Amino acid sequence: MSNTTVANICFYLGSGAVIVDILYEVIRSRRNERARIIVCLILIFMAVVFFMLYFQLYTSMELFINRNVARTVGGYTIPTFYFMGLNGLWIIILSPFYALMYRDESCRSAARTPPSRRRCRWAFC
Repeated sequence: MSNTTVANICFYLGSGAVIVDILYEVIRSRRNERARIIVCLILIFMAVVFFMLYFQLYTSMELFINRNVARTVGGYTIPTFYFMGLNGLWIIILSPFYALMYRDESCRSAARTPPSRRRCRWAFC
């Protein structure tokens, strides 16, 4: 038996034990505790799905850049991971302008409606 097979068996046995324990706790608990446990399980599931999709974002961006973006400038090929830093670069470059705009009275005036203030904040996006 290979190490991968042993690891898979241990993983499945451990996961099954955890699921059985959670179901046991749900069944034996009082009604209000049961509702709380179920809500916690739903939130855990949603967090797992969110982080799966969130961490997939960078892989998808890298594949898109590799396949669909012309990365050659003047005979030099720009590495793909340079494009990942553009988001932070734009934040650093545009934050002083954003701060000036936010400090401006016209963007934070109490007479303006929330959607118009939001549009004023998103001017550089």
